[in-house]
Amino acid sequence: MTALQETFQTTPILIGGKVCKINPELLFSRTSADLLVDGEAEDSIADILAIACGAEKNKTLIPGLIYREQGRILRNPEGITADINAYRVPYHRFSMERYVRMAQYRP
Repeated sequence: MTALQETFQTTPILIGGKVCKINPELLFSRTSADLLVDGEAEDSIADILAIACGAEKNKTLIPGLIYREQGRILRNPEGITADINAYRVPYHRFSMERYVRMAQYRP
């Protein structure tokens, strides 16, 4: 059991990005991931989180979801890539001064 699993024993772990498409077997074997998401997840994250929290949803309908079922790795089609510019970022909630300071930090 990894430190992440020990700390958050009941919390599902989700990994996203193109690496999930390239080698999901490696990610499942070397990480504590429960679910993988190939591509952009902005349009499907609510359904993914619902499944992670135990909701009865049909996993096969969620674009880009990669998951294990009965020892097999199953992949859903990626779906249409969202227009990332259509999503509003709540910049008013971020301290840009703190963000810039942290980005410049070098140990």
